Amino acid sequence: MIYRRFHTAGRFPMLGLLLLGLFFLLLFFFLRLVFVVLFYLSPVMLVLLLVLNAGLLLDYLRALGARIRENPGAGLLQTGLSLLFLPFVLAYLLSQALINKQLKASRKPEPEREWTAFEELESHIPRKKTDSQDFV
Repeated sequence: MIYRRFHTAGRFPMLGLLLLGLFFLLLFFFLRLVFVVLFYLSPVMLVLLLVLNAGLLLDYLRALGARIRENPGAGLLQTGLSLLFLPFVLAYLLSQALINKQLKASRKPEPEREWTAFEELESHIPRKKTDSQDFV
């Protein structure tokens, strides 16, 4: 009796697949809701992006153009996906613009500090004389 069989399916062998399907269905509805909300916020995000950092959008468009020139197939695919997922692209670029703004605000130069006057003091450190026996 060394070998035993373990049946983990029990009475409902398809329950795992049913739960997995339900999970993916809920995930699909959640992502669709996020996409719809971002889609309606896209004009607002575009205006905010242009106000905060228009160069960021221009850099992204230049990068797409460069990708199309060097590899037309991949460049057109990336451009098409960027248009298809425009709300997510705009959200990403807007978050990048906000982070850049925060970094620029934190990098403000510090005001000039006055140097404190100091006086150099003489110090004498006693040294032990070396003996030739120390090196043997």
